Amino acid sequence: MKASDNEFPKLILTEGAPPATPDAGTVKVYAKTDGAVYAMDDTGAETPLGGGGGGSGDVVGPSSAVDARVAVFDGTSGKLIKDGGVTVDELVAQARTSPENVQTGTAYTLVLADAFKLVAMNNASPNTLTVPPNSAVAFPVGTRIDLSQDGAGQTTIAAGAGVTIRTPETLKIRKQYGKATLIKRATDTWDLEGNLEATP
Repeated sequence: MKASDNEFPKLILTEGAPPATPDAGTVKVYAKTDGAVYAMDDTGAETPLGGGGGGSGDVVGPSSAVDARVAVFDGTSGKLIKDGGVTVDELVAQARTSPENVQTGTAYTLVLADAFKLVAMNNASPNTLTVPPNSAVAFPVGTRIDLSQDGAGQTTIAAGAGVTIRTPETLKIRKQYGKATLIKRATDTWDLEGNLEATP
């Protein structure tokens, strides 16, 4: 079959049973009744070919999978899965916890990894926690960051360049072991609520 300068040859496959093993040095391409396309080499080994994401064929998982655990893809074929090692309930429980980032210095600027964590300032001297502008650290809108003054030194929350922190009180945590929460409401706007020192 020869194509002209402006044409490509067309290959039409009809679904059916697998063919006989091809001759030495050749490969057969064919469609089976499951709707998928396969190639068979001269040893009789059958390989499924990509079908454009049609989703045909069985999904195969390990025999050692644990009931109720989340399945994740194993490789990029889309047909192999493996045990994710965690249940949905465990994922939900983990999402409800606040991993800690304990800072012992007198100054700290939030980083992207602090999103949805508890940042604890633990110093005997007054200390400052700075909320950076979106241009420096692009927290998604809706990000929550819990704060704790673990040390005796009072923690002040400071707004970086161009940042607005809205609060009904001051930007200072009231006393040791006091907690507060920052919530990002817009590009450079945060709300601060919690155990804050009252406005004089």
